[in-house]
Amino acid sequence: MNELPPPAIVSPARVEAALVWQQLPSLPAGSAVAGAFAGTIGGRLIIAGGAAFPDGKTRTFVDRIHALTQRPHDSFAWSDRTSQLPRPAGYGATIPWQDGLILAGGCDADACFSEVFLLGPDLKPARTLAPLPLPLAHMAFARVGSTLVVAGGQSTPSGPALARAFALDLGSEPAVWQELPAWPGPGRTAAVGVGLGGEFFLLGGRQVEGGRPTVPLTDAYALDLATRTWRRLADVGTPAEPPASVMAATAVGLDGDRFVVLGGGAADFLVRREALERDLVAARVSGSSPAIVAAQARLDALPHPGFQRALRVYDRRTGRWQRLPDMPFAHPPVTTTAVRWDDLIVLPAGEIRPRTRTDEIW
Repeated sequence: MNELPPPAIVSPARVEAALVWQQLPSLPAGSAVAGAFAGTIGGRLIIAGGAAFPDGKTRTFVDRIHALTQRPHDSFAWSDRTSQLPRPAGYGATIPWQDGLILAGGCDADACFSEVFLLGPDLKPARTLAPLPLPLAHMAFARVGSTLVVAGGQSTPSGPALARAFALDLGSEPAVWQELPAWPGPGRTAAVGVGLGGEFFLLGGRQVEGGRPTVPLTDAYALDLATRTWRRLADVGTPAEPPASVMAATAVGLDGDRFVVLGGGAADFLVRREALERDLVAARVSGSSPAIVAAQARLDALPHPGFQRALRVYDRRTGRWQRLPDMPFAHPPVTTTAVRWDDLIVLPAGEIRPRTRTDEIW
């Protein structure tokens, strides 16, 4: 959690000085998830749905809604009341709106969804909104003014990454989805989205296409909602580091001109693991038992390095990236959504290793 000065006076030096991380109460026992819908309603932190690996092997989607309340003297406690989503789902979009949260799309193990609804103060669907033009999960998303933007993602759980973007003007009546021009780059899933100053920013992700190796992406774009035009930005990362893949990371605005990207996936590990998996498939096709055993051993021995601790700030006035001190905790998560909770930034739950979820809230 970051305790920040008022946004109008956050200078780079003050952002760094204001980084004070602490751990909030973990999710109730047995509730560790990734890909959950996350936001605030009525002063409560809401974590809903997501995917878990309760036995360490089988991914299970859940429908539970958890609410964390801040009590007097900065104490926090999870509500004993239980609520549920209409169905188990995760990896969709969560957008704060009025006195609730808009939940859009998502998926389970078998299908992606197009439903969009407002989760109200009673933690039940309060209003149904126009469905997405197609089922979507793992998309980048953000609100720019009164407009909800989603970009990329997948329309089936194992389908190709899309190069499509859509917008829903929540201030219009009736509010209907409009397709936006595609950015001048490849389709992507697990990209980062953030809204700032009339623009939607699309960062990184990974290119997924059936039968081909996954390509981690480092490119970045900004969409001007007024003109519906995209512009290419500098690749993610400072000049002092190679371009960074921030797939499955999350981002949040610091003020009217800057946002921070928290963490990111292990791109080198993903590429190496896929190469070893292809070697194993080839060995099985060959029918050679020694080759199969050797290929499996190389795959099993590949260590996971953990996910990125990096905090990267982008300033749209200068077009430059800045590094802040890394997140200090041992297991930084991905596939989570950073939440602004009053003057705090909360990083709730997420994935810390393949098939490993965390219940920690920072």
